[in-house]
Amino acid sequence: MKHLFIINPAAGKYDHTEELKTKIDIVCKEYNLNYEIRVSEKPGDCTAVTKEAAASGAETRVYACGGDGTLNEVVCGAAGAANLAVTHLPCGSGNDFIKNFTEPGAFTDLNRLLDPDEALLDLIQVGEDYSLSICSMGIDARIGTSIQK
Repeated sequence: MKHLFIINPAAGKYDHTEELKTKIDIVCKEYNLNYEIRVSEKPGDCTAVTKEAAASGAETRVYACGGDGTLNEVVCGAAGAANLAVTHLPCGSGNDFIKNFTEPGAFTDLNRLLDPDEALLDLIQVGEDYSLSICSMGIDARIGTSIQK
């Protein structure tokens, strides 16, 4: 299995790229894993990189390293791809998705994310995009898309 880490430097209150790269390199080399680290440069990159992984046909675990928006982009790229499993290494400002789980702290433990039990999740399809747990419309959507850092 390949491990693909997609880092969003715009997620959270500061750029986590270098600390994540260091952490990922240490842990993946310790376990002698086949892994790749990609850093997004603009909105949509996480989806595009995930779609590339899906098209390769290789069994891949994709790690969305960022916030809920990063996870959403990765999920949109992975939807329908039987060769991909998606997990989340959160470093956003809210990290709301992981709060749905009884042990959200497990998502911050890279060692545990490398070989976890997998579960299928239903997605909410909105046009060509998908949502994992929340789909906002109207004022919520307007607020969510107008927040500036």
